[in-house]
Amino acid sequence: MFAYITCSAMADQPSKRAERDAARDARVAAEQADASRAARLRRMQILGAVAGLVVAAIAVIAIATGGADSKKPPGDVAGVAATNTFLRGLQVNGDTLGDPKAPVTLVEYVDLQCPICKAYSQQVMPTIVDEYVRTGKVRLQTKVVSILGDDSTKAQRFASGVQQQNELPFFTHLFFENQGEENTGYVTDAFLRKIATAVPGLDVDKVFADQSGPAAAKVVQAADAVGINSTPTFKIGTSGGALRDINIDDGPQAIVDALNAATK
Repeated sequence: MFAYITCSAMADQPSKRAERDAARDARVAAEQADASRAARLRRMQILGAVAGLVVAAIAVIAIATGGADSKKPPGDVAGVAATNTFLRGLQVNGDTLGDPKAPVTLVEYVDLQCPICKAYSQQVMPTIVDEYVRTGKVRLQTKVVSILGDDSTKAQRFASGVQQQNELPFFTHLFFENQGEENTGYVTDAFLRKIATAVPGLDVDKVFADQSGPAAAKVVQAADAVGINSTPTFKIGTSGGALRDINIDDGPQAIVDALNAATK
């Protein structure tokens, strides 16, 4: 026999049930936020402990691009020369850096406010690019997500406009070089314009227009649909095939190991 509860009968019960449900949802959300913060802190501690070194198979030498750039170019934008060196001669297509026919694809999901993403951008990715992307073994895709707040959302939307002009790698690397303190409201139109103006050949006014267009919206939706809740997140796989996660909780050496296994 089915038990039916009428609307009038339910009116006597919903408040307590709603309170229990709300309390449970709040507890789950708090636990997830605590876990995310703890994971980010652990990643930062590990990355700091290795001091930018990615060891073993390729004897990685970290290149701290921002720290080495003691002179800021006009406009008070740090890291322009270093970013030019980092990307010089590499093919860019949308969000992809390197030979589009490379047999292996490495995907990085980043939040432009994330300090750990900045550390990877400065200390790990230059050598990954030199050893694997420049040699044609791997193509690197960068997906900008938004998990840390309103500044992240604004930066992601603007980056999606930059991507329409095939300048996403330069912009993201330069953004990290000039990253501010998380969720302080520093990601203003003026800040974004300053960074974008330092990207060679970028039509900044067009980016501001394109960031609200359907192509940019599609980029944002596709990145968000993956459900990333911790950055940076890395995935790897045969180009055009399925991707698998790389667990970097123990440090960037995991990326090297995955790349070596995929390109052997």
